[in-house]
Amino acid sequence: MQLRNQQDIARRRVEGAFEPAYDLVRRVIDVLSAPSHGPAATDLATHLGVSPAHLEQALFDWCGLSPTAFAEALTADHIRGVLANATGSLNGSAPGRGPIHAFEVRIAATITDEARRRGAGLEIVYGFHAGPFGEALLTMTEDGICGIAFADEDVEGGRRTALDDMKGRWPQARFREVPEVTEKAARCIFAISGAGPPVPLVLIGTPFDLQVWQTLLKIPMGQLVSYTHIASHLGRPAASRAVGTANGRNPISFVVPCHRALRGDGSLGGYYWGLARKRALIAWEAGKAQTYHHR
Repeated sequence: MQLRNQQDIARRRVEGAFEPAYDLVRRVIDVLSAPSHGPAATDLATHLGVSPAHLEQALFDWCGLSPTAFAEALTADHIRGVLANATGSLNGSAPGRGPIHAFEVRIAATITDEARRRGAGLEIVYGFHAGPFGEALLTMTEDGICGIAFADEDVEGGRRTALDDMKGRWPQARFREVPEVTEKAARCIFAISGAGPPVPLVLIGTPFDLQVWQTLLKIPMGQLVSYTHIASHLGRPAASRAVGTANGRNPISFVVPCHRALRGDGSLGGYYWGLARKRALIAWEAGKAQTYHHR
C-alpha cells in the first residue's frame, strides 16, 4: 500500500482530523492492553472492524508507525529496554539524543505556590483545541502556558471536568475563556502550523515540584526514565516516591513530559489523564523519535 506523503498528512491535520484518529488509536490501545491475550498485531484490523489498509494508514498518519511497530512500542519488554538505556538522558550525554519536542520550549517564569497563594492576582485565559491525544484545554497567563489538560469528549461533562481541575489548582486566579489567544500556542504544540517561536511556560508549584518538572524537560522525545533516576539526578536518591507524586501534579501535560517518567520496574505507574493516554503518548513519541533519527 502506498502511504500518503507528509504534505497530505499536514493538510488533514489542518482540516481537523485529530479526533477520529485518536479515537481509533485509543481503541487499538484498549485491545493491546487488555488483561486477556488479545489479537496479534496482524489481526488488529479484523478485531476492530476496520480494513487493514485503513488501520495501517491511520496509524502511519498519526505517529508514523505500522500496526506491528505500534504494538511493539507498547510491549513491556520494549518499554523496559528503553528505560534500561536511560543513562545520560538527563545530562545530555545519551547516545542518539533527540529533541525534547518538535518545537522549542523555554521557561518564561517559575512561581511557587507559597508566593502566589494558589493563583492570587493571576489572570488565566483558556481555550479548548483539537490535538493528537484528544481535545486539549490550554491555560495561559500573560507570560505563557501554565496548564494543558485533556477533555474526553465521549464522557459527559469532559470539558467541564478538565476546566474544574485547572481552576482547582489555582482557586484564587481569575479565569476567562479566550480561545483566540491560546490557539496560536496550540497550533505550534500540536504541529499544525509548523515551526514557530519557542513555547513559553509558566511553572507554578512547590519548590520541589518545580525541580522535578524542570528535570522532566531534559528527557528527550522517545526516551523514558524512572522516578528513581530523576531523584538521583536531583541529589535525593531516596525521594523517588516524592518524585512520583510531583510528577503526577504536573499541570502542563505533554509539553512538560511527565509521561516519560515510569516506575523503576518498567511499569507505567500512574497518569493523571489515564493510562490509555500515557500509552498513546509513549507510542506516538516512539514513532516521532524514529522519524527524527532516520532523517
